[in-house]
Amino acid sequence: MLLLKNYSLTLFIYNIFFKIRNKRRFYNEINKRKNTSIFNYKELSQPVPFYPIEKIKDANFYGVCHCLKWFSGVNRISPSIEHGLYLGNYVPFATKLKTTKSIITFSNNRKKHLINANIDKPIFTIGPYIHYAYNIISDKRYRLLKNSLGKTLLLFPSHSINNFNVINDIQELINKTIKIASNYDTVMVCLFYKDIINDIYPRYFEEAGFKIVTAGHKYDLNFLSRLKLIIQLADLTISSTIGTHTGYCIYLNKPHYVIQQQIIKRKDNDCIINEIRNDEQLKTFQEEEKVILNEFIVCSEVITENQKEIIDKYWGIKNIKTPEQLRNILTK
Repeated sequence: MLLLKNYSLTLFIYNIFFKIRNKRRFYNEINKRKNTSIFNYKELSQPVPFYPIEKIKDANFYGVCHCLKWFSGVNRISPSIEHGLYLGNYVPFATKLKTTKSIITFSNNRKKHLINANIDKPIFTIGPYIHYAYNIISDKRYRLLKNSLGKTLLLFPSHSINNFNVINDIQELINKTIKIASNYDTVMVCLFYKDIINDIYPRYFEEAGFKIVTAGHKYDLNFLSRLKLIIQLADLTISSTIGTHTGYCIYLNKPHYVIQQQIIKRKDNDCIINEIRNDEQLKTFQEEEKVILNEFIVCSEVITENQKEIIDKYWGIKNIKTPEQLRNILTK
């Protein structure tokens, strides 16, 4: 309780320190990378200085706030933003803090979980954030790039988060992908910046002839728009797990298939770790994950009505807002 009472002052001092220290370096990096090719994965994955544009740290991830501001025309955002898909009734620590006055999330299903967890704050649903991302290249450059790639298969391997590395059978994943890709001109694999920096995956995919792409570092303001471009270039998308990307692909009208693999999460020191969720939270996570997964275990170039309904439930496609509606939410 004492931590919660003192957190506002601590957060204020923390943010002021990094704003003074990193502002120039941050914007220099963002501007330098804006026109960097999605295929220049080593450069895009390099560290970006932390610069807290938004006071809640999570709201500075993946360029989501940057895109919402662009779409709505506002300069400042009041609510905190859940930066991706949350399944089950897990609630992040920051959501409970007094500094979090209101919350933006994907869907009514997620809103229900937050309310049931006694989060007594305004909760706004705005659907998949990829809708609000701007085009990072011109239409002409997009057409030239798409023509050069031809029919394209896009793979999203499971990726590492925070201090946890993800380990799976990479050769099995590559072999299954190659079988699916027999009628495709290009196979792109979208890697998370941490897995590139740690050199966990790249050499395996390069040896298999895949083209590696990345949306960039999590502090990169253009992350979401770069991810939108990567998905738009694909004709079929596949992954080894359900994640935020699943809904984004379907929303952008790209069929999706999940190659089921055993995923092991380990700490950086290679000790096996438990999920950050408690038993009840893990149970609800697994229940919802299974419901979604069941709709994506058949490889097809056609998006089914059931898939659309599932994505609407968990990503909130029907909750997408107009610029004016979003502006009213962001300024409350």
